Amino acid sequence: MQLVKKSAVFCLMAFFFINFAVMLAAIIIIYFGILAQLFFPQLPVLENFLALLNVLGENGIVGLLVAVDIFINYYLYIYLRGVYRNIKT
Repeated sequence: MQLVKKSAVFCLMAFFFINFAVMLAAIIIIYFGILAQLFFPQLPVLENFLALLNVLGENGIVGLLVAVDIFINYYLYIYLRGVYRNIKT
């Protein structure tokens, strides 16, 4: 029974970590895109990013949840990692 619990927690933990890693990679790519825009002004990275933040702001609570989703995923991963380590096999 402990193996089933450990497997279920591991799957959830992996899901939240992969979501966090993908969002972190997207943030890093956006950051480098904004830096590249300094040298190549025809790239509309900053305008698109500000438009995205504007749309998220207009959508109220759903936009807020999307904006803080990276933190939610990270802290759920940390919590589930502690649960995973405390399950005795």
